[in-house]
Amino acid sequence: MRDSLKRGDRLNVWMNGRHVGVFAALKNGVGFEYDPEAPRISFSLPKDGSWRKDAPENFLLNLLPESGAAKYAMMQSIGAKSQEPFDLLDNVDSAGALVFSRSDEQPSLSSTSVVEGTGSGIAANSCSQTFSGLMVLQRQGCAILSCWSSRQVHALALR
Repeated sequence: MRDSLKRGDRLNVWMNGRHVGVFAALKNGVGFEYDPEAPRISFSLPKDGSWRKDAPENFLLNLLPESGAAKYAMMQSIGAKSQEPFDLLDNVDSAGALVFSRSDEQPSLSSTSVVEGTGSGIAANSCSQTFSGLMVLQRQGCAILSCWSSRQVHALALR
């Protein structure tokens, strides 16, 4: 992740419409700083700052699929510059009511049209097997569905 990040790159995060903090590229990894009075966004990032040095970077990585193919599909679908977390999460509404943006302004996310189907139907069409995990990220009118089993990760872009 650190190869393409420039020191000083920032990724703002909002929760339920409220700015809660900033992830920043540092010389040796990624840092995070909460806004005063912001709620905690993860047990791995306690408000007192007593997290492990790699916790902010791991938090961002855990919001994304592990598979390079799934990240590539996501990058292509949303028009991200790279497969790095700062680029993939920019202007994304993710799990936990978190919205990310490199801008200091909260992004205005357009609504995504509903794609009919059940979890098992989507899994059958995109994964061809039983899935053990499911993640949906929304960005610029596109929902990225990533489902994974114990052996493979599949991404499906829904417009």
